[in-house]
Amino acid sequence: MVHGGFELDNLAWDGEAATAYDLDDAGRCWFVADIAHALRDLRPALTWVDTPVTAAFLAGYRSVRTLAGPDLARLPVLAAAHAAVWLVRLPGVVDCLPARTDPPWLPVLRAKLRRHGDRQRDLVLAAPLHAGTPLDG
Repeated sequence: MVHGGFELDNLAWDGEAATAYDLDDAGRCWFVADIAHALRDLRPALTWVDTPVTAAFLAGYRSVRTLAGPDLARLPVLAAAHAAVWLVRLPGVVDCLPARTDPPWLPVLRAKLRRHGDRQRDLVLAAPLHAGTPLDG
């Protein structure tokens, strides 16, 4: 079982203790898919370079579970697959036309979702056709 949306906006912190919430996308998947989701918020742009933040995340993960290079090589493909699923779901979320009766926050949310959709589209288009080189060689 994986969270399905394990990212910064789905975590609450109390000191050093984290609580994950928003489990509506939880299900069966490769465990590396949750790592791809988590690193989506931490990596620069559309690259999968190893930054100090991603290195710290991966070191923390490896402190509790084995994580092999071939699994890391799948991160870009899994991230692109997640982005593609998100794009398929987007029209159902923002399909209604703006109305005068919309609450003030709704146009802001629609714009945010569309910008996120643009980033997801870029991620899908930039994805390799196969799993490439792992982050840590």
